[in-house]
Amino acid sequence: PALFRSLSCSRFDVYGQIDAPGVLALLNRLRLPRDTAGLAELRAALAEASGRASSRRRSPRRPRA
Repeated sequence: PALFRSLSCSRFDVYGQIDAPGVLALLNRLRLPRDTAGLAELRAALAEASGRASSRRRSPRRPRA
């Protein structure tokens, strides 16, 4: 539970910074009750951030005119 709270604060705090794909993998390894407050929201935010990060890596940069 303490690790989950730390991860959640790192994602949602104003000054928080987090490696979304890595944290999502770690979060999937934690044994937390499904009804843990904020768990679904954190998973959704990390999945969304992971998708944005992977799409940025795949998109070739367009040359500037």
